[in-house]
Amino acid sequence: MRSSYSYSQRLIANSYCFILYWFLCSTSPIIAQERNMKVQRFEYYWAKNPASMPVILLQEETYRKHVESIFAKAITNQYQIRRTAFNLTIKKLNPFQEYPKFKTELAEKSPTSLYLFLQIFERFQFHPGLNDNDIVQSSSIEIKCRILDGVNGSALLDKTFTVDIHRDKASAGQIILTRLPAHPAVYISAFDSIASWIFQPADIALRELYLEPACMYSAKGIPAGVIRELDSFELTALPQKIIQTRRRPNRGGNVASGAISLITGVGISKSKSADYRAIFPFIAGSDTVKCVIDYRETVTADRTVEKTRNDDGSQSVSTEAGEYGAPERYTDPNENQFIMVGRDTIGWFTLSYEPSTKSHQNQTQYWNGKDSSSIGVLNDKWKNFSAGTGLTIWGRTKDKQFRMQGSSEMQAKMFYIEEYPALMTIGKDGPVKAYAYHELTPEQLRIFIALASIPFGFFQR
Repeated sequence: MRSSYSYSQRLIANSYCFILYWFLCSTSPIIAQERNMKVQRFEYYWAKNPASMPVILLQEETYRKHVESIFAKAITNQYQIRRTAFNLTIKKLNPFQEYPKFKTELAEKSPTSLYLFLQIFERFQFHPGLNDNDIVQSSSIEIKCRILDGVNGSALLDKTFTVDIHRDKASAGQIILTRLPAHPAVYISAFDSIASWIFQPADIALRELYLEPACMYSAKGIPAGVIRELDSFELTALPQKIIQTRRRPNRGGNVASGAISLITGVGISKSKSADYRAIFPFIAGSDTVKCVIDYRETVTADRTVEKTRNDDGSQSVSTEAGEYGAPERYTDPNENQFIMVGRDTIGWFTLSYEPSTKSHQNQTQYWNGKDSSSIGVLNDKWKNFSAGTGLTIWGRTKDKQFRMQGSSEMQAKMFYIEEYPALMTIGKDGPVKAYAYHELTPEQLRIFIALASIPFGFFQR
């Protein structure tokens, strides 16, 4: 009897344990052996400004699989579930949409499953400015993540936040690969932080990351024929000043052009122009050196014609003027620009832009601009489209003629005096190093270093 009673108790206890275990498996998301994750939506959308041509790194299989692994590891570790396939789909946002849709409805559900909906939406930015080496926001990434319980469809996690990606400044003298949001390895590693933020209890709507840029890598020695290397200069740049010198009549923005559009049904663009003077001052000892450049700036907006059908069958025509786009700037190749010390003019020069014969086809590597361990193979698709517009400066001082040859990227600038090599400067936003081919007078060196410090790409956009 005693033995029979003990056996019955054990049987009842085991039955209760089984029922309790079954109940926990059906209701708790953290029973590792019994739950699995079903990926309902794991997608990456991207959009860009019409003026930019960004490289979409996640379109490349290596980087896509790396990001898949990052999120798979973060999610499976958080919920202690069996590892499942995380296949990221890459899509370009429909240009007629501002944001992608994010649907999280379940057609059917299983109590042994969790359901993942994860959307990454990256909008690439475009920042025209004086130079490409400023700290810029290269993109904005919006994360939406919902994890639903298969027992009752309730949300175990519902998170939305934005991450602003900033491309940091490069080391002096580097050429940034402007189509990349950052150094590829650093950019992909940023998703480690993004994935971890999904599960942090703090509800922070906006976060920011500052990432190292990708730069072209070139291992070059001292050029042949150099007699002296310079790495310090007595010229200190001051903030530049831009003043408007003349406002020109608008074109296409008047009532007459609007009437023509209504009559013909053809949109007529409108534009406005103005002349400006840019003054670039420098301190050289007790003197002030100034480079003065005159240029013209034009902005244009399209006028669209819209036709609508009225209820009575008639047709109405209306016009709408769009927003002004990015400015176009140019200089007159026949107009003299000036170099002054105090109020005295010590030099004159003209600017001549033309398609560059130089390209980046021979560039095969990239890096972060400072660490050799960051060197990687440069994909042809990542290269800046070209070396840009070639720039030739023809100038003269009181007794000598000189010429400067460079490209719009201005990494290296070569100066000639009477067509003989005189000075090469290295550095896009200002010389960080220079090589002299023969002895220069203090005035010649001031002129060349001042010219090498001007962001000439600004005047040809």
